[in-house]
Amino acid sequence: MLRPSRALLVGALCASALGCKPSAQLPHTAPPHTEPARPPSPSIADAGSLATPALDAASPTAPLESQQRLGTAFSRFGFALFASLRSTSNELVSPYDLARALSMLERASANDTRRELDAVLSLSAGTASLEAVAALRSTIEASANRPGFALSTGARVWPARTLRVRDAFQLDALRLFGAPLEPLDFASDPDAQRRTINAWVSQQTRTRIPELLGPGSIDAGTKITLTTALYFLGRWAQTFDVNATHPERFYLREGRAKTVSMMSGPVRGSYYDDGVARMLELPYQGDEFVMNLVIPAPGHRLDEVRARLDAATFDRWTSAARTRDVIAVIPRFTLRKHSQLRGPIAALGARSLFANADLSNLTEEPVREIGEVIHEVFISVNETGTEAAAATAVSGYGGGAATPVFNVDQPFVFVLRHPRTNTVLFLGAVYDPSPETAEEPASGGPFVRGAPDPMIARFPMGLQGRGPTGPLVLARAPTVRGAYSPELLRRVVLRSLGRVTFCHEQALAQRPTAEGELVAHFTLDAEGVPRDVRVDGEYPVATAHSCVRDAFAQLRFAGATAGTVSVDYPIVLRRPD
Repeated sequence: MLRPSRALLVGALCASALGCKPSAQLPHTAPPHTEPARPPSPSIADAGSLATPALDAASPTAPLESQQRLGTAFSRFGFALFASLRSTSNELVSPYDLARALSMLERASANDTRRELDAVLSLSAGTASLEAVAALRSTIEASANRPGFALSTGARVWPARTLRVRDAFQLDALRLFGAPLEPLDFASDPDAQRRTINAWVSQQTRTRIPELLGPGSIDAGTKITLTTALYFLGRWAQTFDVNATHPERFYLREGRAKTVSMMSGPVRGSYYDDGVARMLELPYQGDEFVMNLVIPAPGHRLDEVRARLDAATFDRWTSAARTRDVIAVIPRFTLRKHSQLRGPIAALGARSLFANADLSNLTEEPVREIGEVIHEVFISVNETGTEAAAATAVSGYGGGAATPVFNVDQPFVFVLRHPRTNTVLFLGAVYDPSPETAEEPASGGPFVRGAPDPMIARFPMGLQGRGPTGPLVLARAPTVRGAYSPELLRRVVLRSLGRVTFCHEQALAQRPTAEGELVAHFTLDAEGVPRDVRVDGEYPVATAHSCVRDAFAQLRFAGATAGTVSVDYPIVLRRPD
């Protein structure tokens, strides 16, 4: 027996680091023509031939203020959805892509269903208007119109060949969302139509999401499927030196850890710290797009930060952030998340959409239930930048003064956004940046006593900084008193070299002939927090002493100590050759 007729909302998002190899592209399979297609309205006769229609003189325009209101509304929806996805696994969503897909449904709906969607998307009470959605899309895409960037959006409406779609909806779909109609024969060969939709999503996301719809997601009862897609490719304003990327520990939940590739280096970005949450904003070239990274402050957990995080809180953090030099330590990561969001979206207030939907602005025929909201995100971040893409599908049934160290060695939140329009493109919580890597004991191995330790000679960096200022070499083995692990000492040395290099570069800007030796003295308490940091030595620039002291004070080595450890750490700073 056939299932009742249904509609499906599907979306795919993809983000990947530059340099990733694309997967093989799926062939685009033309749907079989076993039934005569109903001719489209003359005003949209050419819609089916448009892959991603560009805005033209007939498309709606809107002032920037209206675009900002709509971008803010979409982002508010995204943060609310993100808050409802509270789990201990990686979470990835694209508020912008999902909001566009749900906005197409808003145009198709009426009465209670439309009112609920307006509330979920913050479109009610005049706060934002969907008439600005086409202009918002145009502004965001134009912002990426520069070398090294790519940003594209796509949308498509896939009705059953027998479904009579209202002309007004067809015009709105094309005018506002750039979404032409492409009728499919779901009744006779639903799996072939699924492959057709997947091929479109794969092409829109540069093959990053090759199979959004799995087997069985489309059946003979499907009446209509709506899809949206988003693709982003951007370069950091300040790229990271690949030579400064090294294996370091990332601390998971409940004392677990694993080794991941950590990028590091000095950056200039907006920084915020309120004692519970810390945030660093990294701009992409051109300053039109940014990625905000949020970590808990020492003594706090990401769960606490996420409990506070909503659109208003995030806006307050970005407004209070100040531009400054920061030493950033960030994991490379490549993640994928496939989600079914019917439950979370219904919980936000769109209940009738999934039970007794009124889609009378879409068609006169009975399409009474949205079967599922399918959403997939792929993101990969590396030293060069970020590449991102997204897609969504929906179907329905008829029925301070110191240089801060921003060390992302623990679960974190990221927000990739377009500040000019207040639009969040991608939003995620990363609890494990390398799911395929095996976990390790968080203690760092057996503890040993004494100093110096012969393992110093085995460091992969050769104990030499690789900054442009020339050699920066460990003068002699650090003197360590108390119980410590080889892993602890390795992490202290490797992580601090980049900070000291940064301080040396700043000092050379004041005195190009500066060179000498600095010795950092500090204790690490049982939680791996440096205490009583002081710096002495013969290095001739006083500001370098304070810079190094502040850099060490900001380091954290949680999970690596068994008690208080005292360290005397000598390092030589030489002039460039």
